[in-house]
Amino acid sequence: MKIDQAYGEQKRYKAIEVLGEGGFGVVYLALDTKLSRRVAIKVTKRRLSKEVSQRFKREATVTPRLRHPNIVKIFDMDVLEGSGYLVMEYFEDADLEKTLKKRKFSIQESLFVVAQLASALSYLEENSIIHRDIKPANIIVRTNDLHTTLMDFGLVLSDESTVVTKTGRLIGTPHYLAPELWLGSPFSSASDIYALGLVLHQLLVGEFVFASCNFVPYQTIAPPLPSLYNSKVTPELDAFVTWCTDADSESRCQNGSQFLERLSQTCVEGRYVVERIQPCTRHVNTQ
Repeated sequence: MKIDQAYGEQKRYKAIEVLGEGGFGVVYLALDTKLSRRVAIKVTKRRLSKEVSQRFKREATVTPRLRHPNIVKIFDMDVLEGSGYLVMEYFEDADLEKTLKKRKFSIQESLFVVAQLASALSYLEENSIIHRDIKPANIIVRTNDLHTTLMDFGLVLSDESTVVTKTGRLIGTPHYLAPELWLGSPFSSASDIYALGLVLHQLLVGEFVFASCNFVPYQTIAPPLPSLYNSKVTPELDAFVTWCTDADSESRCQNGSQFLERLSQTCVEGRYVVERIQPCTRHVNTQ
């Protein structure tokens, strides 16, 4: 769908077409007229309150400086006519949700993908950022080398701390929300890990085993062992996935660093892929 809208100082970013739309915002393919490059812009659907607008602008001085090989580059962010917007790098590759419909991943490939994501989450945590919407649709896996990028930071900038807002609006994607979030607990690094664990389960199995369930009920049920669907999955890897998707947030893996450490001890493939992950612990000074 062709659109005619521009964002940024002197209308630097010229929106070309709609790439996608979710509950929080709309994503456009746009042209950065200053650098003559294509970018993606996510614009919030609802107007931001004065307080949130101020926070958004403060974040604008920090978020674009985040640098990690497995996190989408954010070039710019600001508030325009009451709506917040993010300018990010644009990818030609399909997201993981689409890719999973076309191909299967080996155990080593699956672990390599999630290890990169865990590294990204560890980096975000060090900078006091929780993603809140880990799912295949927000992950890009490059076809030729499986380089993985975590996308869509729209919910990072949401002013809501819990999954259901005061107005009844849902934050996040139901099938990937940790059980404690439905009970009113705030988003945390552990809730991001729960979603990452489900992504790993999906990679190992080849499909999302909860897809036929409605919303909340399945969240109280532990995911079936991946080995029931994939005979190549070892008991140790079963146990690792179970740890990451534990319904008890305190018993669950708490963050990306723990995820990588345990993964390296779980199996030969896990140790191999963790060793391939380039350490990136550079902290962004927010002062």
